[in-house]
Amino acid sequence: MELVIGMSFDRVQLWVGTVGGCLAIVLGVVKLWETFLKDRPRLRTSYSFSTAPGDEDTITIFNISPTPVQVINWTLQWEPKGWRHRERGKIDVTPDDGGGAFKIGPRDSYVLGFDERDKFDWGYRASEGRRLTLTLYTFVTRKPIRLTVSG
Repeated sequence: MELVIGMSFDRVQLWVGTVGGCLAIVLGVVKLWETFLKDRPRLRTSYSFSTAPGDEDTITIFNISPTPVQVINWTLQWEPKGWRHRERGKIDVTPDDGGGAFKIGPRDSYVLGFDERDKFDWGYRASEGRRLTLTLYTFVTRKPIRLTVSG
């Protein structure tokens, strides 16, 4: 069966099927990118620790993703740098009244402040080869988000 253009019907079916398949693959890749990369929370930290009395220590959490992050609870602890002693040797330095809920808007920041009664020792001797890790429990992810503050 010949079409007016001069191509057979089988060739037109092959061409339309190929174009449709390529379009489906491109749309699938876009959907995977939206699901796994675009809409996931991306957080970074910055800190300011001071030894001067009366100065507040701060940890700033930056949300660089376009989606807000609702934090249910958080912990702050010194963790060993190696993978072998991950569970042993953790030192929890979360304030007694800290660890509360907060929300970070899209492309916004939130500051965790530590006044005189919440300050912790953060010098080299206090760390003893550990890194300070902030763990955020959120509504967005099943697993907690672990951010390295220093180390």
